[in-house]
Formats: sequence, structure tokens, C-alpha cells
Amino acid sequence: MEEQFKKRRREIEVTIFIIIIVFSLYYFSAPILKLISLKRDIAQIKKEMELEREEIIRLKKELIKAQTDEYVERWAKENLKMVKDGEKIYIIKDKD
Repeated sequence: MEEQFKKRRREIEVTIFIIIIVFSLYYFSAPILKLISLKRDIAQIKKEMELEREEIIRLKKELIKAQTDEYVERWAKENLKMVKDGEKIYIIKDKD
């Protein structure tokens, strides 16, 4: 009888220990997983920021170029089909 009591008590202790271990793993792993996810998000956002910085640099260069008279004239000729006095415009159509 005494042995059965000790055996039963030992089973209860092991069960409680396992429950504590499982709870501890869950309790401590959730923040770690969240941290890993946040670090991944930060890395992705940094990549996006770098791409946006490059786009800003490209747009600034384009803006500087667009403020020149040569660019404005060429753009007006190509897109608006404008010509200066005395110039002629030739439209070449493809055979397709």
C-alpha cells in the first residue's frame, strides 16, 4: 500500500513537472518568436527605406534635369509636338 502511494505521488509529481515545463516553454517562447518576427519586419522595412531613398535621389536628379531649357524644349517637341518658328515636323509612320 505504501508503495502504491509513493508510486502514485511520483506520477503526480512528474505530471506537474511536465505541465510546468510545457507552460514555461510556451510562456518564454512566445516573446522570442514575436521578437524574431519583429526583427524580420525591421529588416524588410529597412530594405524598403533604402529603395525609397534611391527613388528620391533619382527623382531629384530628374527634377534638376527637368529645370533646364534644353530638357523642356525636347520634352515639348516629343510629347506635345511643338516646334519653333521656322522648324518643320516630320512624322514617320511604320509600315506595320
